Amino acid sequence: EDCDWSSEVCSSDITSKSSVIDESTKTLEIEMSKDRKIFLGGKLLTLLGLETTLAKMDFKGKKPSAIIRADKSLPYGDVIHVMGLLQKKGIPDISVAVK
Repeated sequence: EDCDWSSEVCSSDITSKSSVIDESTKTLEIEMSKDRKIFLGGKLLTLLGLETTLAKMDFKGKKPSAIIRADKSLPYGDVIHVMGLLQKKGIPDISVAVK
């Protein structure tokens, strides 16, 4: 299997269906639920876990985009914090969708 991402994300035990990242779009999808849970591509992570996962990703010079789907009841600061992590990783294109 040809893989652009780090071996941690594209390990053989992750099927393409449950892969953390949809490689065809190069868009990271982050969901933030009202009980302050964070999901990256459907996988539950802590804030530290998200930071660690992002740190391991190698975009090989590509500029991926990210979308944060946040519950409207979340404190604004939580969403800003996650945006900061994405920007630190070098992801310039970040969308926020409130639900």
